[in-house]
Amino acid sequence: MAEEITESWIVWIPTIIAFFVVISLVVVIISIGANRNVDIDKIQQSILRQRFLYNEDCLAYRQDRVYSGIIDLVKIARLF
Repeated sequence: MAEEITESWIVWIPTIIAFFVVISLVVVIISIGANRNVDIDKIQQSILRQRFLYNEDCLAYRQDRVYSGIIDLVKIARLF
């Protein structure tokens, strides 16, 4: 009977070790993804800048079409 217990443990020990290694890796991967910080201020600044430069109702130059990224000096002059 003692030989049967020893043989079953010899078979199960590598399986148990592999199981714990896999579970540990899954926990580490999930924790890395969950702890990621997002800088909202930079995203908000980028959206605001794009709205000013690319929207025809703001500062984008328009002549037959909107020229994205080109500032219309007439619109700036109207601001002051």
